[in-house]
This record gives sequence, C-alpha cells and structure tokens, in this order.
Amino acid sequence: MKLVFMNKHMKDYGTHVHHKKKRHHHRKRTWRLLKVIHDIKHRLLKLKQQFESVAGTVAELSARVSTLEQQVATLNSRLGIGPGPAPGPTPGPAPAPGSDPGPGPDPAPGTGPTGIVALLTPRINTRVTLETPVGTIFGTLILIGEDYVQVLEPDGSNVLIPFRSLLAVS
Repeated sequence: MKLVFMNKHMKDYGTHVHHKKKRHHHRKRTWRLLKVIHDIKHRLLKLKQQFESVAGTVAELSARVSTLEQQVATLNSRLGIGPGPAPGPTPGPAPAPGSDPGPGPDPAPGTGPTGIVALLTPRINTRVTLETPVGTIFGTLILIGEDYVQVLEPDGSNVLIPFRSLLAVS
C-alpha cells in the first residue's frame, strides 16, 4: 500500500498554504488547576448550605426566645411581679412647698394575683388534693412559689409541683 499525500489547499501558484490554529485569548488551564477550582467551588457551596442552615436555626431560636419572654412577662404579671421602678428620684414636677401629697393612688382593680395563684393563696396551710399527669397528690399546701407549689404529704415528704403540671385542685 502506498500513501498518497493530497494537497487540499493550494494557492493560485501551486504552493501549500499552512493553516495555524487560532490562538485562544485565555490561557490554557491545567488539569490540576481545574481540580483545585472545582474543590473550591464545592467547599463554597457546602459553606453556603451550612450558613443557610445556621441562619434558619437562629431565626427559629429567636422566635422561641421571644415566645419565652412573652410567657415570662405573662407569669410575672399574674404573680404581681413587675420590672419595678428605677432607683433614684422619679422624674416629674416637684410638689409645692407646704402641700401634702396625700396617699398614693389606689391600685387598679384586678392587679392582684390571678389564675392559679389567686386560687391557691387562701388555701395555704390547709389540706388539698392536686391532680397531675402522673397521679393524685394529697397533703397540706405549704408554699406557693414563683412557678410551683409545695405540698407536705401525710408521710412527711415534701413535694414540689410546677404550675404547668397541675390539672385540677380540690
């Protein structure tokens, strides 16, 4: 078999025309460089996903904290515990010399203890029956705390019961 070279491109006068590849305006990237770039992109995508996850968690926790703050404020208002006045003199006009300021304004009706505290306060040092999710507790009501009650059982043991666990009181 004999190889025959064919001249595909010839100028008018019969000589070969050499075609060069056009040079690209960008540099060729080596395989290693492409791998490094790919790894960096992959890591950035992972970081982006983690950041979005953390942002979602922060938003969820923020909502929980605000809900808990509202619950604490509600419990404090039920128990009659408030932020209280700031220490130091109160701002406002000073009383005129020689005038008697008189007694302070009467508290508004309904600002005393409410809810379970109002129900249990008159029953301190009396026998009570408390229904809870785990069972019935009989005994003498000793103390009403910020968010719990303390009962002395007939066998001499003290039981602390959170308000959230009380189902019924009799």
